[in-house]
Amino acid sequence: AKDGVIAGVSGLIETLYALNPYRSQGYEFLIGKPVSAVSKASAMKRWMMYLRWMVRRDALDMGLWSGIKASELIMPLDTHTFNVSRALGLLQRRQCDLKAAMELTETLRTFDPEDPLKYDFALYRIGQEKMTLAL
Repeated sequence: AKDGVIAGVSGLIETLYALNPYRSQGYEFLIGKPVSAVSKASAMKRWMMYLRWMVRRDALDMGLWSGIKASELIMPLDTHTFNVSRALGLLQRRQCDLKAAMELTETLRTFDPEDPLKYDFALYRIGQEKMTLAL
């Protein structure tokens, strides 16, 4: 499940570093850091977005991979999605990190257990477009 996705991405990052020992600030920013503890990990937005594109099949996502279920994905969390999700009461955590991404995913899973990330684009665009949320 979600621990499998996190462990898989972390293992991939370790493998990439093992295959190419080159290091620079830009390379490490691109690849990221392996997850030693969820409580200390970034939201890993680029990796979670890549998985979304590769696993989900719809108008936005390619759905080329079948080894991971859409229900196992973790929300690609950035500042826009984080702020909108907090404003809507979907997320309580105050730090935009992997724990927040997992919390938001769990909340969205209550709406659709099979595909909680189908709400990603809408949440992101509300924040990116700076739309006002009149609740």
